[in-house]
Amino acid sequence: MREYMEKNVKSALSRPLRGRYKRLLSISVSTLLSISTFLTVIPQTATTVYADSGKTITGLCTGAIGNPTPGDTAGLTGWKGSYVYYGKYGENAMKYRVLDKATTQFNTNTTMLLDCDNTIVDKRFDEDSKEWAGSEIKSWLNGNEFLGDKNYPQGAFTFQERKAIATSTKNSAATEDGDGWAEIGYAQLTGEHVFLLDAVEATRPSYGYADTSAADATRSKSGANTLWWLRSPILSSYDYYAGIVDPTGDIIFNHVYDGFGVSPAFNLNLSSVIFSSLISGTAGSAGAAYKLTIADNNLGITPGTITRSGSTITVPYTITGTNKNNAIQVSVLIMDSAYSAGTAAKSGYTYQKLNVTTWGTSGTGTFTLPAAYANKTCGTDYYAYILAEDVNGTYETDYASLPASITIPAKPTFSPVPKEDDDDEEGNEEPAKPAAVNPDTVEGYFAVGGQPVPGVTMGKTVQGPAAQAVLNAASPAGYMQAFTFNMAVNGKVDYTLKNGVLTIIIPKEYQKAGRSFAIMALDKNGKAWTFADTDTNPATVTATINVEGYAFALIYKD
Repeated sequence: MREYMEKNVKSALSRPLRGRYKRLLSISVSTLLSISTFLTVIPQTATTVYADSGKTITGLCTGAIGNPTPGDTAGLTGWKGSYVYYGKYGENAMKYRVLDKATTQFNTNTTMLLDCDNTIVDKRFDEDSKEWAGSEIKSWLNGNEFLGDKNYPQGAFTFQERKAIATSTKNSAATEDGDGWAEIGYAQLTGEHVFLLDAVEATRPSYGYADTSAADATRSKSGANTLWWLRSPILSSYDYYAGIVDPTGDIIFNHVYDGFGVSPAFNLNLSSVIFSSLISGTAGSAGAAYKLTIADNNLGITPGTITRSGSTITVPYTITGTNKNNAIQVSVLIMDSAYSAGTAAKSGYTYQKLNVTTWGTSGTGTFTLPAAYANKTCGTDYYAYILAEDVNGTYETDYASLPASITIPAKPTFSPVPKEDDDDEEGNEEPAKPAAVNPDTVEGYFAVGGQPVPGVTMGKTVQGPAAQAVLNAASPAGYMQAFTFNMAVNGKVDYTLKNGVLTIIIPKEYQKAGRSFAIMALDKNGKAWTFADTDTNPATVTATINVEGYAFALIYKD
């Protein structure tokens, strides 16, 4: 049979090719049609996109990634859509076409269907069978050499990448699929991780492919071989033929034992995709290329007690898991709604790196709460999370822990300190009591154990002459007084011990680059104390105080 077909196909070269005989091309004809090229995938480089140099994301999950432009039935233009880099074959990063950013036709979970933009290697379909189910090429794509497993790390995908690849099942062509070509049949998917496209999928307009079996530029690919295999078998009685796509995009078929290009396709579980980052092009536009951040189940993070000083949020953390030493940063995700794995979004969130002075798997960092959330309640009006991230090269997948929820303390509300008399019961002036209370409050809070103490209010005051004289005399050299204020607890100004952390938000009129601040206090004995600013935020003063008193002053030095 094999000799008969080869003889008749070759003799057909001397006459016009029509109908089904046009498709009976042997390897000798396909070789003439094909102008073999080297892989055009991007080689791996040492370049990295670490958050230290400004990692950005374009969306949660698939975010700005779009579906393809429907295929041009005239066959005049190439494939148009978004691309994703995922895995590498040899030393070359693999670039995939996004055929459907969210489908349920292959799995009960929502997945993203990817089809390689190039052919990666030349291989035969099988030795003597046209059926995809038992073919050599199916076994190779899903075996150790290409897909790999935990015992064969040399495959095209990392352990985390493999784990995110879904199994694909598709018993029959979908209503939305194209017509394919009448000479070849449909090949089922029965739980494969990696597969070849079927002719009906390679003619599906929503995948960016024209619904014609004739030559069409949307199906043209470069790479190891410009002819590439489909998984579709010939419908005739011949056992040695399966579908291929020629360099013009024409769907034909050929000997299964001949070597043609392999263009892998697979589905990614969207629940495994946390972020997408733009590599090239314009986000949301056809031609844009992305990399993904996917969940690493061997990487976790546990937050400590979160504290707040104005808009500065302090986050203790501990990175856990067997891959904890791969993490290079902790990231902060603030969302308008609660995080849900696999939900794509390109707005309604902010993403930033936690500022950590000395990196370690356990540590403390800070970030600035965006102004839009300053007066809102975390857990009700918005939601906050931290993640440990393993950020890799430009064309390499990034990995992250699942987002861990954190609760950001609410911004305390303050009211003016009530006015009190300047005299004691005997009519004598008490130096530290206010002579007058300004209706302006002093924004800030008093915290013990990292949590704001309820009922504490502060208001600007003009201290009595004796109290002011003590403050002036004890002020450190070079410092000037911005204003004085009193602290009340549950509306009462008294000598209660104030042992905790006092944070004052510096009014804008006093903020200045390079300016140093401190807080002074008078105790019940009329002694002045000076407390240094312990934070690095130029808009706040934070001091650890321990004083039995209620009269304070904000001082500064240029």
